[in-house]
Amino acid sequence: MATSLTDQRAAIKQITATEDTELGRGLDAIVERGRALVSARAMVVLILVGDELAVAATAGELDAEVDGLRFPSASRV
Repeated sequence: MATSLTDQRAAIKQITATEDTELGRGLDAIVERGRALVSARAMVVLILVGDELAVAATAGELDAEVDGLRFPSASRV
C-alpha cells in the first residue's frame, strides 16, 4: 500500500492528536527522556498500525523526512 509522505504524516498526526492528546505528549516525553538517558543523538518511537510500523514520535538530530514514515512489519505469526 503505497501512500505519499504527506499522507503518512497526516495519518500519524491523526493517531497522536485525536481525542487522546495525552498519547502524543506521552510519546514525545518518552523519546526526549529516552534520548537523554542513553545520551543518543536521536531517538524514534514506532507504533504498529495495521501491518506496518509507523514513526509516531522523534527527538534529536533527524532528517525531517523521518517524521511519519511507515515500514512493513517484519513479524509473522
